[in-house]
Amino acid sequence: MGSLATSPLCFASAAGLPRIAKLLLEKGTNANEQIVELGSALQIASLRGHKEVVELLLERGGDVNAKGGMFGSVLQAAASTENKELTKLLLESGADVNAQGNGHNSALQTASGRGNKELVELLLEGGADVNAQGGDYDTALQVACAEGHTEMVQLLLKAGADLNAQSGWFGNVL
Repeated sequence: MGSLATSPLCFASAAGLPRIAKLLLEKGTNANEQIVELGSALQIASLRGHKEVVELLLERGGDVNAKGGMFGSVLQAAASTENKELTKLLLESGADVNAQGNGHNSALQTASGRGNKELVELLLEGGADVNAQGGDYDTALQVACAEGHTEMVQLLLKAGADLNAQSGWFGNVL
């Protein structure tokens, strides 16, 4: 585990170095190697938007549903960067669209908090639970309200978000 400096695969994933990552994997490095602070090599590559490294790690057995690190899930890391293409790749690779993570708790909550309509629509089309609860704000609707994303609030309500859900720090969106 350790720090980023002690994990060559995680470093190559963070730096977007697919040839180095491939060499390390060919030499027997575990594709699911993790560091405490950031999670798995796949999470780190997703967070940095390095699609070629993500594809390589997935081909070599990287766990698309690995837990840990500051985002908690690979999909949530990709959503935090608002990378629609990478998020779509992860969903197509079997990422759990409702995986619980840290902070905003899910990819949908993360995308809602950023006000990214296209990404939220992609996640909803992929089966994201619009009323999933957990995390700092507890629902995607609560985080969208807290961040002042009016268009996002309208989209989530149209998708069936429960305006009266009772949970989280604030109790409900009102």
